[in-house]
Amino acid sequence: GYSCVEGGTLRAVAGGKFEAVFEVARPGTFRGESGAITDVTITVPGSGYLSAPVLEISSGGRGCKGYSLEARLSTGGLHLVPVFPGVGMDVEMIVRDHPLDTVPTIRIDTTLPPDMARAVFHPPVIGAGYTSRRFTWKPHRSLSGSAPVAVCFSAQDSSGVVSANGYQLVPSKAVAACLSVTVIRCRYAVNEGENLRTIAAFYRTNWVQLWALNPEIRTPDMDLAPGALVSVGHIYKIERDDTVLALLRKFGAARKQFEMVNNDWAVEPDKVLLPGQSLCVTPGACGTNV
Repeated sequence: GYSCVEGGTLRAVAGGKFEAVFEVARPGTFRGESGAITDVTITVPGSGYLSAPVLEISSGGRGCKGYSLEARLSTGGLHLVPVFPGVGMDVEMIVRDHPLDTVPTIRIDTTLPPDMARAVFHPPVIGAGYTSRRFTWKPHRSLSGSAPVAVCFSAQDSSGVVSANGYQLVPSKAVAACLSVTVIRCRYAVNEGENLRTIAAFYRTNWVQLWALNPEIRTPDMDLAPGALVSVGHIYKIERDDTVLALLRKFGAARKQFEMVNNDWAVEPDKVLLPGQSLCVTPGACGTNV
């Protein structure tokens, strides 16, 4: 593009909520005087695209002429996937390629930790111009607040050329992406047939405590809707000189109960608590010392 006299905002023409801001090369800046669009910064990454979206200048960009905008899909970095105990995750990887090529499969490149032993990497589904695979995992309720796990996948198409004697003359195209799976602390997603009493029994508390934490639940004895989110404690921000023992005494919480909602601390009980970090605390019904 050329003749731009001010920066502006880009957005995807249809869906995905992608947005970015841009600057322009203009007199008085270190970018030159061409009036071209420069320094694009993504403010809302957007998601769910199966092909690169069409972009437009949604605001600003006064004077811009002859510009051509091209979006490219990125698989770089970690894609954050928050997971709630009780329901878990169901992620589908979709790889599209040129119609003349095929993607035989999508692989998982990560050795899963023992806590993810029950995860399922479903068989590939091959369609017209694409291959997809689902990855599902339902974390145990005691994994609340566990350390994030990076799960990486890769795919390779059939475009490579191999000679008769087995030497690869032209490499295939490959792509990789990673998920950062984090089990959310202090929240639980209800399964069918569960109510505050059954949930309280697992988290070693009582239904009155859970009812106080979830005032939107009007009838504590009734089964809750599957997938409904229930708070099983308070998020507490660590302050200077806090220790786990002092917090247990302060809130009247039992150690086993504390471990159920803070898996990261349960597997590493000697780690130092840093100011600003979060822990989940379920105060004892009668033992709080605030």
